[in-house]
Amino acid sequence: MDLFPIDKVKFDKKFIDRYLNAKGLDIIEKLIDLANAYDIAVVIEGIETHDQVDLCKRLKCQLIQGYYFSKPVSVEQLSELYNQVFEV
Repeated sequence: MDLFPIDKVKFDKKFIDRYLNAKGLDIIEKLIDLANAYDIAVVIEGIETHDQVDLCKRLKCQLIQGYYFSKPVSVEQLSELYNQVFEV
C-alpha cells in the first residue's frame, strides 16, 4: 500500500531562488531526502548555471529543468534541442 498517492515532487523556481543557497540548502536537502526515502522523484525548476546543476546532482535530485538547458522553444525547435548534449 502506498503511503502517498504521488510519484513526483517539484520545486518551482521561486522556491529554488529563495532556498538554493548556503542558508536554505539544509531545507532543500532534507525535503529531497524525504522524497527519496519514499521513492518519490524530485524535479527542480529554475536551474540556470552549471554550479546549480552540480548542486542538484550532489543533492541526489533525479530531474532538473531550467534555462541552463534552454528557454522555452517552439515544437519545430524541440527536435534540434532534443539531440543536443549538455554537460551535467
